[in-house]
Amino acid sequence: MLCGLDIPILFVDSPVPLSGNTLKADFLSMDNESNIFTFAREMSRRGKKRIGFVGEFLHCRSFFERYMVYRNSMYLFGLPIEEQFCITQNRQDNTLLSTEEYQAYLTDCIRNLEELPDVFICANDFVAIDLLHAFRTLEISVPNDVYLCGFDDSPESRIITPPLTTIHIHSQVMGYSAVYLLLSRISEPSLNYRSVRTETTLIFRESTEDGGNF
Repeated sequence: MLCGLDIPILFVDSPVPLSGNTLKADFLSMDNESNIFTFAREMSRRGKKRIGFVGEFLHCRSFFERYMVYRNSMYLFGLPIEEQFCITQNRQDNTLLSTEEYQAYLTDCIRNLEELPDVFICANDFVAIDLLHAFRTLEISVPNDVYLCGFDDSPESRIITPPLTTIHIHSQVMGYSAVYLLLSRISEPSLNYRSVRTETTLIFRESTEDGGNF
């Protein structure tokens, strides 16, 4: 409906089914792929070859892209994708869980595993923090028992224990890019519609037995 109003439209992220080729709108997103690939390669180099993914992959296009690059990375590095380590849903009877409910769901999922992977990659930092809460309930230690990686570099990721390995989104660059896309669309309405991705940076911290930038 919005795209039919003949006004400048910019999506920052989007639902999974949407495509920049089918809507009269510009798209802005962070690079969801490069640093998950780099992280998986580094984990493989360290001998951490059993890697899982946590997060509702259909929640938004960014989550979907992060999940798909996880799977692509595992394939390209010759690592097994063990579906038991991919927690990509929530409770079937409730698609909108509270934080406490989602933490309880993750706790149940982890409790039912016969064994842990070496590493969990999470769709974002808040999923990683929820998973860390489940680990604490089950007396599982990060990073001693399992490594943990988030995405976003939220303020919370730096102050939790242990500090979270994550992928930093350059919010200021995204802000400038958003303004540029909107202003250029206003001044030149006939421009082809664009999809822009901004750089991200992988940051290793104590949840993978590291500290500082990689």
